[in-house]
Amino acid sequence: SDCKGTRCSKKCEKHPLHVDECKQWRLNPGAIYNKHDHGTMVKRKHLPENCSYQAILVVRAMLLKKLDIKKYKAVLGLQSHLEERKEMKKTEVVKDQIMPVVQQFKLQEAHEDMIQNLCGIFDTNCFEICPSNAGDTLSAIFPNAAMMMHSCYKNTRLTFSDDHVLTILARTSIKKGEPIYHTYAHTFKTTTIRRIGLFSGKHFGCECVRCRDPTELKTFTSAMLCTCGLLFHCSCLAERAAIFH
Repeated sequence: SDCKGTRCSKKCEKHPLHVDECKQWRLNPGAIYNKHDHGTMVKRKHLPENCSYQAILVVRAMLLKKLDIKKYKAVLGLQSHLEERKEMKKTEVVKDQIMPVVQQFKLQEAHEDMIQNLCGIFDTNCFEICPSNAGDTLSAIFPNAAMMMHSCYKNTRLTFSDDHVLTILARTSIKKGEPIYHTYAHTFKTTTIRRIGLFSGKHFGCECVRCRDPTELKTFTSAMLCTCGLLFHCSCLAERAAIFH
């Protein structure tokens, strides 16, 4: 394709969802493969593994302002947790690796505050989806679903269609007025690992019914089996809190 984008083709250039995006890439063909290294932009081969996919997400979000202002406002309405990201040095990675690539395309919105905000929004709120024949997982933002409450003992499950539609289904009977929970953690991980992942990625400490229960609702996922045959498990959530200080 003329834009030199990864996975792109002549058919892609004419697709309604990609017309404006491909025009943007054509302003600087191949720039999406460049890497910023100690103040210098290094050109790299046009291979999928060299593509800055994070930069594509940012540019795509910026173009929404022109293409779909309602979606654009919905995305910007999500939390970015910039202060927490600064403390964890995540903003330095964005400034060094993503911002220089995005700014090659001379977008009006491509200033540091906007790029940092968008990267924070995507990192905090994105879902991993697995469309058929995609060959890998994809990241997507669903603004309404991103507002769901979290619990490591969820009462819903999510399905994704190949046309990128998310459906939320109840796993149990949910009475009117009861909270609807999704989980942003890997449910087969131990309590400590789940809480570390949620704290570093979603920026909150989970104290759900499963995390508060030393037996993890009788699953004993965090337990250790001694050679003597006894089963040991963590006694309380307070002991695990030390890992965050």
